[in-house]
Amino acid sequence: MEDLYESAHKIAKRKKKRAVVAFDEFQEIPSFDDGEIEAGMRSKFQFHRNVSYVFLGSKRKLMQKLFEDKNRPFYNSGRKYPLSKINAQEFSIYIHSCFKKTGIKIDDIDINTILEATKLHPYYTQELCHFIWEHARDAKIVNSQIVKKAINEILLSETAHYSYLWDELTAKQRGFLIALANHPSENVYSKDYIQNNQLGTASTIQRLIKLLYDKQIIEKENGSIIFEDVFFDKWVREKSAPQLHP
Repeated sequence: MEDLYESAHKIAKRKKKRAVVAFDEFQEIPSFDDGEIEAGMRSKFQFHRNVSYVFLGSKRKLMQKLFEDKNRPFYNSGRKYPLSKINAQEFSIYIHSCFKKTGIKIDDIDINTILEATKLHPYYTQELCHFIWEHARDAKIVNSQIVKKAINEILLSETAHYSYLWDELTAKQRGFLIALANHPSENVYSKDYIQNNQLGTASTIQRLIKLLYDKQIIEKENGSIIFEDVFFDKWVREKSAPQLHP
């Protein structure tokens, strides 16, 4: 492993060039061992002056733990660059061009529906667009029915996972998530929000948020509390909707 850690440095040095090494989904490193790989990397990388290392990850909390925990080898070892959401207009242009390349027509209204459903999250946008493309590739056109069908198909495909996740939660945790799914833009710490949703006290909310954050079910974004998985958000909202009986 030490030879591997030194490889980019040796190649760059031999060619008299600078190099960049990027690690994608770096937050998965701890699942391989008890920190030995992290320690091995850090022990070598810190001396490489001709190589820059970029660590990318989609799980913000896990990435923060790797680089902000004083007990981890990579603690405070580099600059942090949190990525903001992709601009909606740029995302719209990109989605339109991708469908157009395969001969499929999609209008701005349907693209806006997609981006509203995925909240501009790259992974979930890509996932939804894939399901939509599968349904539209024969007719060569996207419509609102196809978008809705694709969303429902994703929810159906994730039902087993979401149900397991839901069953593992306490009644209070479920209650908070139902409130969050149905009233996402409100201040979850406000007295009215707590009383209207029968969530107990402000200290109870703080504990619930910490527990759900640790479970990677919710995250904090620009001072707001949101679901980490946008489709779990929709699943909870539909699950908590009043059932109409004939």
